[in-house]
Amino acid sequence: MRRRDLLLAAGASGLACSSPKPQGRPVIQVSLNPHWSMSPTYLADELGFFRGAGLELKIHRLRHQQAVPLLLDGKLDVVYTALPPSIINAVGKGVGVRLVAAREYVNANCGDFLSLYMYRKSIPPGPVGPQHFKGKRFSVRKGTGSEFALDVYLKHFGVARSEIRTVPLDDRASAIAITEGKIDGLIALEFGRSPAAHSPDVVRVIPFSDLKPKLQYAFIFFGPSLIGGDVETGARYLAAYLDGAQQFLAGKTPKYADEFVRELALDKDKAFNECRDTFQPDGSISLESVQQFIDWNLQRGYIDHPLPASQLCDSRFIERAHQLRRDPNWRAL
Repeated sequence: MRRRDLLLAAGASGLACSSPKPQGRPVIQVSLNPHWSMSPTYLADELGFFRGAGLELKIHRLRHQQAVPLLLDGKLDVVYTALPPSIINAVGKGVGVRLVAAREYVNANCGDFLSLYMYRKSIPPGPVGPQHFKGKRFSVRKGTGSEFALDVYLKHFGVARSEIRTVPLDDRASAIAITEGKIDGLIALEFGRSPAAHSPDVVRVIPFSDLKPKLQYAFIFFGPSLIGGDVETGARYLAAYLDGAQQFLAGKTPKYADEFVRELALDKDKAFNECRDTFQPDGSISLESVQQFIDWNLQRGYIDHPLPASQLCDSRFIERAHQLRRDPNWRAL
């Protein structure tokens, strides 16, 4: 078992034997999967923002496939993820889990989220069109943001899903496969920070921002204990997170980032110095973005019933967090 998998497994098992709650300081069980987008939370923790907000953070290194079921079972309080169908279905059935803040959005001037990369020898001559997709092999995993993006590309260029082939590889395997020509294209979250993205054999064909500018794609979810509890606790968590995001947007980098780039074999200088303005600075939620993901999951058959975005979201916590942050000394209050 690889070291990263051991860390993730240890994070899951640690939920059963967490430290006892300090007197007067709520313990927040939060899952942070291994992605660059976790940096603001790690930074807020390293800078003492959560403790200053009167909270104790217990971080579990879990992938969203592990974390979401634990959130739905009430064993985790906070999970950072996109919009998995399991959460949409659970909310539709009355489970006390809600989307409480937005983390990242598609910024045409920053980042490379879900851009389409292709093996150079697979690229047909001429402008981007249906010929770039028909008969090609793409690395895409079912029910993920990359599959959502692939469907956006296919719809835009008038290509049917049956006219392409998909291969379910993880990000690292995809990066190797495209440089060797074993797949024709990929759509991945972190590929733009990988050295493979700058290989002479790989070409970025089209940025996702050309088709979905300003779409929010990453969110914060609260579990039953926070949703059903005192709004102040969840609001203080979000306020501390937003303070960390503000520092991250200003250029500060958490110690966690060193481990992240090492484990995913990314270019450290590029990862650290790349534009960071994909983070939603105030955490406000775009119901339009959320509804697009809900509707796509319904069309794909991943959720049981339609759901209005307003039913999935709970704005009480972010609104109170904004009130707290109007006082620069709010953590001392």
